[in-house]
Amino acid sequence: MSKLTLAEILAGNWQPSHPGFLITASETALPIVALLRAKLRSVLGNAIYQLFPADRWFNCLAIQEKLACASLFAETNFLEINFKTKPTQEQMQQIMQLLGKIDGNNFLCLICDKLERKNVALYHQWQEQADSLHLSGDDAELRVIIKYLLKSHNMTIEYAGLDLLLSLNLNNPAQLIQETEKLAWLFHTPFEEQPRPAAVSRSSGTLEITANDIRAHLVDNAQYTIYALEHAYLSGDIIKSSTIFSNLCQVNEDVILILWIVAEDVRKLLKIRAYLKNNPVASFNQAISGL
Repeated sequence: MSKLTLAEILAGNWQPSHPGFLITASETALPIVALLRAKLRSVLGNAIYQLFPADRWFNCLAIQEKLACASLFAETNFLEINFKTKPTQEQMQQIMQLLGKIDGNNFLCLICDKLERKNVALYHQWQEQADSLHLSGDDAELRVIIKYLLKSHNMTIEYAGLDLLLSLNLNNPAQLIQETEKLAWLFHTPFEEQPRPAAVSRSSGTLEITANDIRAHLVDNAQYTIYALEHAYLSGDIIKSSTIFSNLCQVNEDVILILWIVAEDVRKLLKIRAYLKNNPVASFNQAISGL
């Protein structure tokens, strides 16, 4: 068994190698988890889906009873255990016992937060028996999701358009998925009726979404943070800095914290300039080493 990547699972011909699957995900990756659940359900076909929400008092008795009852019609059960955080040591041991009892008529999916060090041994034990995937919700995974969603509509996206789509939905993965679907349905019309019919390759039938398409039809849904503002103005991007600042003011961000961070950065920049002025041969790294 193996630790899989998101791209491998979303590939068209992927099939589970074992009737057990572990997904560990950060909070920002939860929209991706929802897509993976839909993918698993489509792969398993007519499997009967049953969700078991889990907390620290959860036990596996109901699932054990489910496994003990053989189906008269040889139906496949898709059993999902979904922890809001992560299982305890005792719960993980119970789940590992369940994993050993899973047969071809049942599929067990465990979804939880990233496991702690005390669960590492059991995590490796799971990997020896079944497949697993960790999701962080980073840009690399979101790029895979965007391409996957557009490919399902026989579309692609240019590199600049992909970067723009991500920036317009920064720190907002749920909205990013919605906006990608919006683009797909916007251009999912006959060639003669599309807003930009010349962009369709009539030989392959594939349409490429461009940055201009995104600018024309989408708005900025980014959820900026104070530290995104800091990164923008230190990078010299005044326009983006102004946009982020306006956004932060609208969501009632802590003004005192914003002023403190800006003042601290200005103080550091003045110290760096003074150091370099007094030490012409010094490098920038030397100037910042004393901050």
